[in-house]
Amino acid sequence: MPKKKMLVAGASGLVGFAAVKHFARLEDWDVVGVSRRIPDGLEGASVISVDLQDRARCAEVFGQMSDVTHVVYAALYEKPGLVQGWFEQDQMQTNLAMLDNLFDPLEAAATDLQHVSLL
Repeated sequence: MPKKKMLVAGASGLVGFAAVKHFARLEDWDVVGVSRRIPDGLEGASVISVDLQDRARCAEVFGQMSDVTHVVYAALYEKPGLVQGWFEQDQMQTNLAMLDNLFDPLEAAATDLQHVSLL
């Protein structure tokens, strides 16, 4: 059976880091973690530095990922003041733009994409 390929956005955060570590240990998975900064401790996975707010860089990177079959999207832009920020339009727009910046090129390239989890 061919390997599945998991793309984890937000690999330096709590949820993304745990997802990368879990799937990287499984034999039938190739895992690519994505984060602005590359965290230590993600052996067994490829980790790339991409700022999801940079639309051009996202198009360059994710537009080439034709073999991705699964995505865990755990990326988050967060302003200071956790709860207050969720009511601010600019924070919502930034998070939506980050999601679009990843999925617009990836959806066009990854024709075998089977599952997406938004966390």
